[in-house]
Amino acid sequence: SGGPVTRYDIYYVSNGVPSTRGGSTNSTSFVLTTFQVGVEYTISVIAMGMYLPSKSANKTLILKPEPVTELKAINKTFTTITITWQPLNGVNITYQVNYTNKVLNRTMTPVVITGLQPRKNYTISVTGYITAGPGTPQQLQTSTADIPSVTGVMVSAINTTSVRVSWLSVLLPPDGNLTGYTVYYNSLLKPSMIQLGVYTNQTFLPNTTSGVIINLSPNDVYQFSVVARVSIMGQLYSGAIPP
Repeated sequence: SGGPVTRYDIYYVSNGVPSTRGGSTNSTSFVLTTFQVGVEYTISVIAMGMYLPSKSANKTLILKPEPVTELKAINKTFTTITITWQPLNGVNITYQVNYTNKVLNRTMTPVVITGLQPRKNYTISVTGYITAGPGTPQQLQTSTADIPSVTGVMVSAINTTSVRVSWLSVLLPPDGNLTGYTVYYNSLLKPSMIQLGVYTNQTFLPNTTSGVIINLSPNDVYQFSVVARVSIMGQLYSGAIPP
């Protein structure tokens, strides 16, 4: 026997690198902080007796990735979402991006996710992978781009039964094609129709930013809204009518 234990010495070896002394402790636990994800380590603990050291106790392990941090969407179109995150510190780490039962395997960030549906919510997860298996996934709740609101709407009277409505043109992501504008209007003196969502509307071409509305009732009060009509992957979408 080496006599009573006076301390424990901790050593570790990785990838053929000569044994490194990690530290010593009088207790039965010790924190090693210099390890890298994806590297195989063999840890040895030697009980140092008053006279002789004991035989070492060995343990081999590979640290799996922690969840990625700063996961966020940095760009959105109608059919794509670009995500990025802070790369993990380690070796031979790949990343698995999961969304709607689909998987992308990547080695770096950012990642562009394509083939999505317009103005839809998505849950995207990113998991760091090493040869020993996956780490802990990190999730992001985000959505594709919505049809942009039309701004700068102005109304000017032409006569007692007609007005001119003008607006600012909208800017769309590259995967959308503007097909025109729709002007919705209704009388504020008929609130029940508004509550039912019943509006009169008139459409205008995409290269216009104003239009004339005729056949209004004299001495009536109207509200006007303008929405964009957009073609995305061959399907037509319309912006929401403001409340």
